[in-house]
Amino acid sequence: MRGVSQPFNRDCKSTHGAIFTLRPHLPVLAFALFTGGVTLVPATPETRFTSPSNSLSENNEGIVSLAWQAVEEESGLQFELQQSADPGFASGSEKIRYHGPDTASVLTGFAEGTYHFRIRAITESQPPGAWSEPVAVTISYMARNQVILLLGVGVTVFIATLAALLSGHFRKQPAD
Repeated sequence: MRGVSQPFNRDCKSTHGAIFTLRPHLPVLAFALFTGGVTLVPATPETRFTSPSNSLSENNEGIVSLAWQAVEEESGLQFELQQSADPGFASGSEKIRYHGPDTASVLTGFAEGTYHFRIRAITESQPPGAWSEPVAVTISYMARNQVILLLGVGVTVFIATLAALLSGHFRKQPAD
């Protein structure tokens, strides 16, 4: 069979995306050998997130740390990380945040809100794998009143410390 160099009894994906298991069947093999009309492409490994460990995560720092792995390791594997504000990843609302061989990414600069991420494996010789189950990360910062209160306390402590240091420095020492 032209284009088949994988062992039998292996899950494969057709060029149209259908996944099936390839098993030896003599009439099919004979037909393929004589016509050269069958090309099979092994399935790209499934990918899943390893961090965050649950599908909904909360964060108050504006930093999203994601990690993933392919269910089946393969050389030359690349990953594509997609972000969307829409949990259904509707057309036009998603953007690629990472493409490359690493199995983790740290993303920063998020405003408050909920962001959805999904990942898939990509190889040069095969069609892209299926998207993983999405994970949602909710970013929320401290309330403005709380930030102002903590800033006021910090300024007060700073001024009190500075006053204590300066008063101790300028205090006259008794003569011996």
